[in-house]
Amino acid sequence: MPKKFKGENSKVTAAKEKKAAVQAEKDSKQRAVKEQKEAAEWAAGAKKSREDEELKKAERLARKAEAAALLAQEEAALGRGGKTASPTPAGKKAKGVGVSELPFAVPAPRSAAKKAAEKTAATETFAAEPVPEYSASGIDAALELLDIATTADAVQTKTVRKEDAIDRHPERRAKAAWLAYKERETPKIKAENPGLRLSQIEQMLWKQWQKSPENPFNQATVAYNATAEDERQAISERKEAALERMRTK
Repeated sequence: MPKKFKGENSKVTAAKEKKAAVQAEKDSKQRAVKEQKEAAEWAAGAKKSREDEELKKAERLARKAEAAALLAQEEAALGRGGKTASPTPAGKKAKGVGVSELPFAVPAPRSAAKKAAEKTAATETFAAEPVPEYSASGIDAALELLDIATTADAVQTKTVRKEDAIDRHPERRAKAAWLAYKERETPKIKAENPGLRLSQIEQMLWKQWQKSPENPFNQATVAYNATAEDERQAISERKEAALERMRTK
């Protein structure tokens, strides 16, 4: 008679389970390190882009101020070295209407130097205005800040892109979003709190989910019958709230 199959040895099974648990923890740590590295790279890229833009703006303002100063010097030199108007010969009337005969008041012309000074003062005032700074922690926040920076005129142009559209039915995405969030965050919680039970981990995840920006109910929503103007207003409020949250104090 053939021998009965007794099944896998319990020690072998335990060893396999332990090996799988160690490998899962190792993979989780590697993913966490990779995500931190990517977040740092995104933050550095956004900061460099902002610094380059500020440098270009300062250079443009400096060129405008220099051009205004040169124009003022040229106009002042022409004013000093220009020819004076020849007097009208005696016995002849000047053609045209005199200033005193006009039916309305003529404002006195401003000098070129005064105009240039006003332009320079306006330029300096604009350059002295503080530039708001923002900081994003994590790759999701960095992507959100980058999206806001590249679509700042979306509301002014009265166009709503598909990726900016406000969710009219958040309840349809809630379950799928929660499962994706739970699957991604569970290994992190386990790695940070190895002594917790599964039920405790799920409780922690649920509390975090209630405040997470990935939760559709925490995102900007409008009624299903909202107008285009209502949707643009909601988009604007969502972006203003995000900027205020990431503004450097």
